[in-house]
Amino acid sequence: MNQRVTVLILPVSLWLSGCSGSAETQSGDVQNMWTRSQTDASSQPVICEASTAANGRAVRLRLRNTTHDRVQVLRWRSPWDSKAEPFRVASGSVPIKYMGLTAIRRGEPPADAYMSIEAGDELVGDFPVADKYGLKDAGDYQVALRTSILGKYEGSSEAFAVDCGQGTLHLTESDPGLGTIQEPLHAYSAGCAANQIDIINSMDAVAQRAAFIAKQQVFASSPLYARWFGVWKSANATTVQGYVSRYNNLDWEVRCGGDACCDDPRTIGCMDPQTFGTDRIYMCNPFYGEPNSVDQQQSKVGTLVHEHTHLDASNLGGTDDIRDLGSCGGDCYGYQNALNLAQDPTCTASNPVDCKAINNAENYAFFTVNALNVTIATAAL
Repeated sequence: MNQRVTVLILPVSLWLSGCSGSAETQSGDVQNMWTRSQTDASSQPVICEASTAANGRAVRLRLRNTTHDRVQVLRWRSPWDSKAEPFRVASGSVPIKYMGLTAIRRGEPPADAYMSIEAGDELVGDFPVADKYGLKDAGDYQVALRTSILGKYEGSSEAFAVDCGQGTLHLTESDPGLGTIQEPLHAYSAGCAANQIDIINSMDAVAQRAAFIAKQQVFASSPLYARWFGVWKSANATTVQGYVSRYNNLDWEVRCGGDACCDDPRTIGCMDPQTFGTDRIYMCNPFYGEPNSVDQQQSKVGTLVHEHTHLDASNLGGTDDIRDLGSCGGDCYGYQNALNLAQDPTCTASNPVDCKAINNAENYAFFTVNALNVTIATAAL
């Protein structure tokens, strides 16, 4: 069982239910009071501690290696990933949108995507939560990591998750200079060559056809629905049909690179939440090397559908890239992981209220592509 740690974030003052005090460290951080699970903290390979940073508007995270061996922590989708949306921030029940980069589709993490922490050592980082989320008004803001930080033991495939818990950020002074969408930190450009435009247009036409067919595969006895979304539930099916249908009904813009989220040579496609209003998606260089054929597990059509479902538009909002250590061993990217997620207990229960696959972009990509494959196979008989 993972040790759960309550994050203490104190720009001015902090109130956390279940916490009765704090302790001053030699470095000047204010440490959190820990909530205990049934497993003692000393048995956890990496412990997360949180505090306010010196400027009062940033969160300082410390990942402490409690083992006698080196461990590796995955940078991707953690606060140390400059191309990720690492935190969830809300004011009451109203979520606060992140003002940086997010929703990146990547392949398998290479060795350099991990950060090493020596035995007994710690990894420390300061993250400007208040500024990145444009917190301009005084008040309480609930802060938590969007997903657990993943790690593994040196020289082993055995994985573990680091949970940093959640806390309340209490700002006593308003800052009118924040709260509006800031200018992008990087230059934006359409940047599409003629051959790239041709590829996008041709693959988009296939994706439109695939989405039209996939919509017709959303019915109670559909084996294709069960394959990618688990047990039938009417409310879930309505969500699936909504995402699939809007590929042909929602205007959007595809750009060829030109955004910071394409800087990583392994990034296939991504989107920037600052452009939610324009429904803009970026196709990075690896996209053009993906297979055209829809009988491949990875394809250009699948990537277009994947990124499209992320768009924060219509009453559906956008899908996520689910991270699940049990079903996927980490991020639920790829054919097999998407299949596994649909067989997660949340999706195979008799009443799958919180089926994780329903909110995973990759499941929509393969569901849509597979719908086209079913039609092609039937036509060939």
